[in-house]
Amino acid sequence: MNKKILWLADFFDKDHQGGAQQTNKIMIDRGREKGLDIDIVKCEDFDQSVINDDTIIIINNITLLSDKNLQFIIDNAKYVRYCHDYSCINRLNNFPEFYDNSLLNIFVSPLHHIEYKRAYKYNVKNIFYQNSPVDTKKFYIKDIDRKHNEVMWVGQLVSHKGINNVAEYAKENPLVKLKVYGFGTERLLNRFNGLDNVEFLGEIDHDKIPEEYNKFGSFIHLPEWKEPFGRTILEAYLCGCDLIVNDNLGCMSFGWDYGDYESIKKECKNSPNKFWKAILNVIN
Repeated sequence: MNKKILWLADFFDKDHQGGAQQTNKIMIDRGREKGLDIDIVKCEDFDQSVINDDTIIIINNITLLSDKNLQFIIDNAKYVRYCHDYSCINRLNNFPEFYDNSLLNIFVSPLHHIEYKRAYKYNVKNIFYQNSPVDTKKFYIKDIDRKHNEVMWVGQLVSHKGINNVAEYAKENPLVKLKVYGFGTERLLNRFNGLDNVEFLGEIDHDKIPEEYNKFGSFIHLPEWKEPFGRTILEAYLCGCDLIVNDNLGCMSFGWDYGDYESIKKECKNSPNKFWKAILNVIN
């Protein structure tokens, strides 16, 4: 394959430790392992002159891409839309052809697509559901002591991520010890004031998190919004945590059997290969 792949996004893994950035890194690394020529470009640095007949763009979020450059891509480029979130929805009413002109429109879960359709009010075609990958060589059950009466939560302490629901869970289950990892405003941290069974441990480096998952009996995530995927759920599950979740998680919308550990592990492990197979099928 002689095509140049331009991976276009607002942020990359060196900017944030978020799920989208970690997912992009894994997918890009696997593509390069397959011998694909992939350049990483931020939306704000996009240069129209790099586009030619041999260029394929994989385009993530577009909030930092100018209207001029977005229209140029729609009119002149061959591209695959790989959507991680909902941040671009408000712009798309001005660019209805964005999805029509895409070779493939990838959503990270059936729930993600359903919410997109509801919010965008547009019937997106050429759809492919691609679950986020998790490195099963890092995230697995280790032979260490696990505190079965302790529950872990990790992420950004914001309302839509369900921090209020987590605080309510702690109130209703005073015998459970809840350890909270992440970052957030003092106002939201105050939700845990007066709860003796909650300990806030601050932000944790992603490389250290598999060890932490393995220390806990359960992992909790109760978002208020319709989370496109919920990558931490799969990470914690693969490390042996029981899951305390609700119906607002894209990773729970695939219909997988979470009673079958090996099948979930396979879905996570094979994700990058499925991703590139789907893309190569439409660009070759």
